[in-house]
Amino acid sequence: YWILNSFQDDHSKLNPFKRFFWELNWRIKRIFLIKFYKWDDLNFEEEYVYFPLQYQPEMSMMLYAPYYYNQISVIQNLAKSLPINFKLVVKEHTIMLGKRERNFYREISKISNVLLVNPFENSINIVKKSSLVFTITSTVGLEALILKKPVIALGSVYWKLCPLVFDAKNIAPTLWFQLIKKALKYKYDDDLLIRFFCSFFDRSFKGSYMEPLFDLKKVLSKTNLKTLEENLISYMKLNKLIP
Repeated sequence: YWILNSFQDDHSKLNPFKRFFWELNWRIKRIFLIKFYKWDDLNFEEEYVYFPLQYQPEMSMMLYAPYYYNQISVIQNLAKSLPINFKLVVKEHTIMLGKRERNFYREISKISNVLLVNPFENSINIVKKSSLVFTITSTVGLEALILKKPVIALGSVYWKLCPLVFDAKNIAPTLWFQLIKKALKYKYDDDLLIRFFCSFFDRSFKGSYMEPLFDLKKVLSKTNLKTLEENLISYMKLNKLIP
């Protein structure tokens, strides 16, 4: 494809030689971080708020939470907003390990009340023992919701429509401490969660809208395209976007 210039205008398709060195570089860094980097120990007896780092670049961060793309800045502001007896537990996304520079982790580790734990620590266990999950757009927020934990979300994610989720999108970081204080008094409601999921599945349908090159046969199949077409038209009619 590169020799034939099939992707000459596509910025995401690198020169194969550059791609080779990029792939080799991040894999070497990943091995180093796994074997030699000293991650913080997690004490489940301490009270803590969990913040999962997210994959970058990604649509959910760039489109649904563009003002929170700098995750170090979010962590710094969040750490200042916690009650004095709380720790902030931060865990790297395993897919990103090796793709960020070590300075990224060093900056996080400089914050006194932050624990940067091993990326391979079980995220579900961290959620279960946490007092609160604070996220940008991560699906860890949805998992925490199901596990009956209070959740604060910054980005415009679909599960934030659930009344049990605390929306921080339009709240200034200087006021996060008030929202956190409110969320820590959270009262779980089974009925609200069940109604949310019933509504969600009632309006859902099976289909794939991935980049076609991800899976040509699946994405561009006549069945999938027909499903997408019919359901999108149905949705637009239901919401009076078309006659």
